[in-house]
Amino acid sequence: MFAEALKARVPMIPIDQMPRNIRKDFDLPDDARIAGLYTEYMAALPSASGDTLEALIQPHRYLNFRWRSILARNRADDRVLGQLYQKVGASFCAAVSAGTDADHPPCQPNEWVYDVPKDPEEQARQLLGEQRRLERHIEFLRNPVERRPGPHSYPPTPRELTPYEKMILSAWDEQEPPLLVVDQLLAEYAHDSVAAFTSWPCALWDQRGIWCDQRRYLAENEPMNAGDLAVA
Repeated sequence: MFAEALKARVPMIPIDQMPRNIRKDFDLPDDARIAGLYTEYMAALPSASGDTLEALIQPHRYLNFRWRSILARNRADDRVLGQLYQKVGASFCAAVSAGTDADHPPCQPNEWVYDVPKDPEEQARQLLGEQRRLERHIEFLRNPVERRPGPHSYPPTPRELTPYEKMILSAWDEQEPPLLVVDQLLAEYAHDSVAAFTSWPCALWDQRGIWCDQRRYLAENEPMNAGDLAVA
């Protein structure tokens, strides 16, 4: 993935080429807890369907949806928030409702606005709201009837799920929980960043990718022209 990013001209610098005064901010000691968790997490990933960057992303998404389904069944708000949970508490979490499209007003697809609030309660509200929103969307995927203007048959006919949506349901309905290391890494170190996009209608279930070949860009809802730039 690092090689693909470099080929796509993403501005990245290998750690051993960084200036010494900033290298310490990125380098990890061999005995760092997160390094061990990451190694075990990678071993727990399902096999990828190919060696393209997009194919390599999919197992991470599958495992993430498996993990989130366990959180939903157990109402584990503390794992959704990780260390942030200690700053807000159970009563605050219980009052948070599902997020909506109104939380992410539409904008130009190449002008995303990303803003992590400084207030812990607002951070928690975003993260929990998106988890609840995902849970609500899962129910829609079980009977994907979309309201459309004009005449329609009754009972309405559910639309066909996309392959990505089928993957989400497959992961969500898997009864066996992922390994403990998956929960430890995702809950304690890796918050999904979608909650902090304040002006882009994205959600945890949206298919995402990386614009790595100047033709495809899956991290937006409408097709982009090859010459467009994405600022995120």
